[in-house]
Amino acid sequence: MKKTLLLTILAFSFSVFLITKTNAQLAGTSVFLQGQYVEVGISECGVHGTAEEPPTGPYGEYHGINTNGLGFIADHEKDGWDASIIGPNFCGDYFTPGSPEEGWAIQYGSYIYENHYVGCSGYGGTDPGTADIPGSIISYTDTLGIKTAVWEGTLVDGDLDITIQQSTILPDTALFFILEVKITNNSATDLIDFYYTYNVDPDQDVDFCGDYSTTNTIVNNFPLSDTAQVTALGIACGCFFSLSSLDERARVSYGNFYISPATPAGAWAGDTGEGYSNTGTTDCDCAVQISYKLDIAAGATETVYYARAFMPEASPMALTYIHENLETPFEIFAGGADITEDGAAQICSGSSIDLEIESSDEYIWTWEPATYLSTSTGTSVTATPLETITYTLTGTSTDDILYTTININVIPEIELSLLSSASLSDEPTGTASASVIAGGLEPFTYVWSNGETTE
Repeated sequence: MKKTLLLTILAFSFSVFLITKTNAQLAGTSVFLQGQYVEVGISECGVHGTAEEPPTGPYGEYHGINTNGLGFIADHEKDGWDASIIGPNFCGDYFTPGSPEEGWAIQYGSYIYENHYVGCSGYGGTDPGTADIPGSIISYTDTLGIKTAVWEGTLVDGDLDITIQQSTILPDTALFFILEVKITNNSATDLIDFYYTYNVDPDQDVDFCGDYSTTNTIVNNFPLSDTAQVTALGIACGCFFSLSSLDERARVSYGNFYISPATPAGAWAGDTGEGYSNTGTTDCDCAVQISYKLDIAAGATETVYYARAFMPEASPMALTYIHENLETPFEIFAGGADITEDGAAQICSGSSIDLEIESSDEYIWTWEPATYLSTSTGTSVTATPLETITYTLTGTSTDDILYTTININVIPEIELSLLSSASLSDEPTGTASASVIAGGLEPFTYVWSNGETTE
């Protein structure tokens, strides 16, 4: 994603840790994230739970490892892992007690593939080591107090040739963490009505209060709201959990335990015939879900973001974090082509190009410098640059300011060197050569003609 700078004060304090082999938080095939108030384990199949032993974290030993391993836990009151104002010292583990059900699935047509359960199982089973989508942890970083672990996997089966990259993002002082999921269609066929579902059975009250039941509530859902949010409140301890998204393609639901034998499509639709609901509330020992219905063009990548929060006030903070730090709140076009990702275009010398930025109506855009532009304000301009130039776009609203850049690379006119020698007899023994001295864009193709035929 092209980076944007927002002049917004975030309610986080960040710490910096030097990443070395000794504290990179990798253990076996798993990776671990430790913030001040949230701890997470991630397995080799991208499930947020692992039975592997964590290394020493940036803040010391990890806390409260369940017999099934570490999923995710939270010092919800921010008063220390061994202290409590009301209720348990901390909340969780959020799913590893009992049958440790957590994971995600994709569906295209009638085909469903899933990675779930501690131990990595596939759709319709709980046998370890049978996950449907092969992959691995490819990186861990800790930069300015933002811990990020990236899992990547590839599935090639029938009409599907996709790569899934899942980034787990934990701000150091947050009571939430973010999932960024990029799904790339490597095939030559558009994938229409492609579903992605995250599913978890929340058991956050079990370790301290011995109760598996939660009150699951659909707080908001698209298309009737501008957010999607489902909460699960522990009935015994009162530990809080939520899933939420700002993406209009998202739907939240509750019901069932495993996804199988139901479907991601059923979860997205809240299909009661499959055991799901996308409205209302229920007390149960059952799962909650967030699902996306996507169209992924051939060769394209679709990205979704969603948050897991561990206190009610952390849910809106998590969505604000997504909006201000991860989502690109605009799209940029040059000559009709989408250049949002890299912000670059090229034209031949003497040509013009139409530039456009699309965003919400609240932003007023200015372009600098005004050199070679038809106008310096608005969402659309025409550029006729005589040389390569970079424009800075500033979008101003009542709440924040966005900055981004567009680089226009001007390809100079071709300068040719033409050399020839005449024939010294009646025979065609003359020679001619041509070469590019400057300008143009390699590679060059030379076509020779005698005026009547081309060779």
